[in-house]
Amino acid sequence: KIHRHMIGFTLGTGIGTGIIANSSLYAGNLCGAGEWGAFPYLDKTFEDYCSNKFFQAFAGENAKITASRAERGEKAAVLLFEKFGEHLGNFINRILLAYSPEAIVIGGSIRRAYPLFSDSLQRILDTFPYKAISGSLKIYVSELEDSAILGATALTAEKALN
Repeated sequence: KIHRHMIGFTLGTGIGTGIIANSSLYAGNLCGAGEWGAFPYLDKTFEDYCSNKFFQAFAGENAKITASRAERGEKAAVLLFEKFGEHLGNFINRILLAYSPEAIVIGGSIRRAYPLFSDSLQRILDTFPYKAISGSLKIYVSELEDSAILGATALTAEKALN
């Protein structure tokens, strides 16, 4: 199915967000739309809790190393990814309130660990107050390795054509 309203984000060093509205990339004024990572969350920003910064702050290592430990069953690493999924669920719930997308595409290096945080993410999404919106949402995990670079290229190309 082709979705006309989507949000794509990369989870890596930080968070990069792209907005597709009515089948077009939406950049906003000065290409500033979608900077969701900078929104205040808890004591910092979403980027501090929904990117590699979270793993650096709470495990002293990157998400890839923490994922390896979690896959081996190390309890602290498993719990860290559960917490990460909760924070990401809160991130997505805010996006649902603002944009009501049909689909969300998760990219970036942390996407590879999706099985480690998908359940806790879904638990938070289940708390979303408007079930018609959250119930119809599709979440995809990108298979692309360089989604952030491809997104930036698409934005640049669209601006050049206009």
